[in-house]
Amino acid sequence: MSRRMKSLAAATVATGMLIGSGMLAAPANAEIERSKQGMCRSGAVWDLDVERDDGMLEIDFDVDRARPMENYRVVVKVNRKRVWRTNLRTDRDGDVWFTRMVRDRRGPDRVSVRMVSPRGDVCRARVRI
Repeated sequence: MSRRMKSLAAATVATGMLIGSGMLAAPANAEIERSKQGMCRSGAVWDLDVERDDGMLEIDFDVDRARPMENYRVVVKVNRKRVWRTNLRTDRDGDVWFTRMVRDRRGPDRVSVRMVSPRGDVCRARVRI
């Protein structure tokens, strides 16, 4: 085998090892999205979408078929740190949604959303990105 062929084979093996180990990850500004769905205790359905793009996390959360016209306390956390807290009211169909933009910290993130009604109905969602 010629020197050139040996160099090409070594480079191919090294690249394969880097890809397999995750060393050649997507650039920091690459767009990454994670979605998760589930059910609240009351039977309502939630959907959590988190997108990482240009140094920001876009957090979209919506709940369908909850109790109509009811207030919910909402807490959003990123890596166990509270980044947003508010009260939201479901519409006449029992739907509620929000979108929040938060600064993306270095490394992987764990986003969690918790909504609680005065009756104690809880919607809890988590996703890692």
